[in-house]
Amino acid sequence: MLMDTRIRDYGPLDEQPVVELSLRAWAPVFSSLAQGLGREIFVRLHGDWRQYQEQDVRDTLADDATKVWVAEAARGVVGFVAAKLHPERQIGEIWMLAVDPDAQGRGIGTALTEVATGWLREAGMTVAWSRRAVTRVMLPHGASMRRRAIRCFLWPGTSRPCDPRALAQPQRSRPHPL
Repeated sequence: MLMDTRIRDYGPLDEQPVVELSLRAWAPVFSSLAQGLGREIFVRLHGDWRQYQEQDVRDTLADDATKVWVAEAARGVVGFVAAKLHPERQIGEIWMLAVDPDAQGRGIGTALTEVATGWLREAGMTVAWSRRAVTRVMLPHGASMRRRAIRCFLWPGTSRPCDPRALAQPQRSRPHPL
């Protein structure tokens, strides 16, 4: 599956390939959003989604507080993941994740997620989550979660469900310490 793909740190020369693959990867997502929301609301929220998404990706890549990795195959960059730390709450965030449609289904998204969540764990975060995920995501311990507004990733060996409401209330004790 990943035999011809390696994951490495993002570099400045990766910017354009990452932007291009992200637009291909998210085209079906934005199409679905446009259908679900209706054209008028969708345009108000996103305008030209390609310009909106391109700027969002470029801003993420330029953000010094965001750690980014790319998956590289023989034909070039085929995926990326961006993660952020929220140390005051011991929460790590999978900010963006995309795999080129031609490379999907080979475990690249899962491998990128594992690299990012490993980094978050090493940085001392006790929970990793992604509020931006809108497609099925494989969790590090092999379970999957279906479409939700917020996704929580628990480290391997954890069987408790992750309650996204707890993430919004840092003053309470965390119900799912790891």
